[in-house]
Amino acid sequence: LQTTPHAKSAACYLNPQQAETLLLNGVERVRVMQGESEAILPLVLDETVPLNVAWIPAGLEGVSGLGASFGDIVLERA
Repeated sequence: LQTTPHAKSAACYLNPQQAETLLLNGVERVRVMQGESEAILPLVLDETVPLNVAWIPAGLEGVSGLGASFGDIVLERA
């Protein structure tokens, strides 16, 4: 599975327009907060990610401390 096109690194994937709306243009890393949990992740701009969505691949070491795969998160510059 790790060699398939769907295998991704632990990162926060955002649509470039969404990054601009959130004032995250030019930012390399973001703090992702979900409830009491947080992770510092690389920010990857990807036009295939829908607006108002942050895609964070689950099941990876860098995101294991975050909560449920679906739910509200807060993003800020790291």
